Amino acid sequence: MMFSFIYIALRVPLFDKFATRTNLRMVKAEMQTQSVKILEIEKTLKTEALKIKTDLINLQQKVITANLSVVAHKEAFRFSTEKFNAGKISVYEHLQAKQKLANSQSQSVQAKYELAYKLAVYDYYYR
Repeated sequence: MMFSFIYIALRVPLFDKFATRTNLRMVKAEMQTQSVKILEIEKTLKTEALKIKTDLINLQQKVITANLSVVAHKEAFRFSTEKFNAGKISVYEHLQAKQKLANSQSQSVQAKYELAYKLAVYDYYYR
């Protein structure tokens, strides 16, 4: 009589000192940590985008104000020129009016370039 035997060997990693379970828990914890980091980054980007939008609005108002200042100083310089030609004010006062006009024009140009720069940065990163 001939007997045939078949053996089946099964290795189940239940008793590997719970390394598989520990590794799985560590991976789940790392996934949660990464998702929290992603949420923090999204929140930071949203606040920066809102800050840039607020900066753009403020710079637009600064440009408008600077342009109004230029108009006012041009008018003041025109009156100063008329008074100087009539001999009612000194050269010093006339030059002060001219200097104020130049300063307001400089501030206007600076505000325009600041606005253009912020718009370029905003377009590059957020559109």
